[in-house]
Amino acid sequence: MRKALAVITAIFTACPLLVQSGELSPSLTVATWNFENLGGEHGESLFPDRSRARKERDFDAFRKYLLATEAEVILLQEVASPKAMRQVLPKRYSYFIAPDYFNAGSIPGIFTGIAYDSTAVKVTGVMTIPTGVEYSAGSGPPVRARDSVAIQLQLGAQRIWVVSVHLKSSCERKMLPTARASTDCIVLHRQLLILRDWLPRLMGDDSHVVLGGDFNRRGDPDYESDAYLSLVRSPVASRVVAKPVQRNCTTFAGADRKPIDYYMLFGIPPDRVSVEELVIADADLQAGYKLSDHCPVLLRISPTLRG
Repeated sequence: MRKALAVITAIFTACPLLVQSGELSPSLTVATWNFENLGGEHGESLFPDRSRARKERDFDAFRKYLLATEAEVILLQEVASPKAMRQVLPKRYSYFIAPDYFNAGSIPGIFTGIAYDSTAVKVTGVMTIPTGVEYSAGSGPPVRARDSVAIQLQLGAQRIWVVSVHLKSSCERKMLPTARASTDCIVLHRQLLILRDWLPRLMGDDSHVVLGGDFNRRGDPDYESDAYLSLVRSPVASRVVAKPVQRNCTTFAGADRKPIDYYMLFGIPPDRVSVEELVIADADLQAGYKLSDHCPVLLRISPTLRG
């Protein structure tokens, strides 16, 4: 069944949205959200030792906030299965999960996904970026980091790849790819090199690129490796970060903390975009809804006049 789903999620019908000279190309809103170990079963914890069991009302609350984003594309991190994605996505969204899910067998895991509003946009391409680096975790069998998933959209005369990423966590110091570096930092460094090397392929047909999700890096120039800096210092690159406003999220910039959920744009002028954190209502927090330790972050790309 999983193999059948993998085939189904890779099939899309190309239908370009043509724009005439002098017309405005369509705008685009993207949301990214790390769902913190989201399983697909009501009342069950994905990882009993470290994750929360969600009830139906929690799934309903997730869906309410995703509707509030009014996003054409949603990037999801830490989802356990297609069923988990179905539990939180509004009905009009089509979606797929990274193919490493289909290779995991019965072992619980968290994966990266992407969804799009099938009533608003047409997908003209789909791609997996193999950031699922294999590494050794103690005496057990090798484990894999998470793959990244991407869809290509046709917006007016412009093609845009939107990529959902979730990079390796727990690299808490400067990412130097040396023998003294931690396994977490080595894996993260390799993932960044993979993203860097895949960018020319994504942009090879004159596409722009949006990388969005949980980078697990705060972007301090004196703290990052050359692999990270080679992405953000590309001549066509810009890094856009929402101002953190909510203390319940890991994106809150208290003391020396800075956001880890954001976007990197390639070929898209920064003056065409805005980014903001979607606020979770205090009433929902006080009511005990089990949402996430991350908050959704929105990217809006404004129309541009062509011709």
